Amino acid sequence: MTRTRIAAPEFSAGADAMETAQQPEVDLNPGTKGQEYIDLAPAVSPRDMETAAFYEQPVTIFVHENHEDIGTLVLNYNGEDGIIPRGCTVTVKRKFVQHLLDMRETKFAQPGRDQMNVERGNRLLPKTTLLYPFSVQSDPHPHGGAWLQTELRKQHSVASRLR
Repeated sequence: MTRTRIAAPEFSAGADAMETAQQPEVDLNPGTKGQEYIDLAPAVSPRDMETAAFYEQPVTIFVHENHEDIGTLVLNYNGEDGIIPRGCTVTVKRKFVQHLLDMRETKFAQPGRDQMNVERGNRLLPKTTLLYPFSVQSDPHPHGGAWLQTELRKQHSVASRLR
């Protein structure tokens, strides 16, 4: 953490107060009295550090194949690539699993037309699913299962708001 002392400007009483104002000076030696600390480093809480460490932990997943011709997924998370082959078990960082959870697809269907009630056929029924379905084979973190359930519930709540 970098700390810098910055002197506060001093003003003299009188008509020339603006002319006699001293410029702030930077003192890298923190032994002077009358100056306050200004922290120039961004504050990172211990909770933020724990969350970042949680998303860096390995999780073993299996990404299911489907009719598409995409054999390998390349996910990018803040400049870091995660290569995930489909149809086999692979160990990736949790942040890439979060990325897979965020990739959703919503399709809409309409109920059948009823000649007696035409308005019924005007409704759209949304169905939201994961774009690349996967299953977790192994998650060593004790709260990993609860985290996954919470994220999947978020997916369900997004779909229910579309109805």
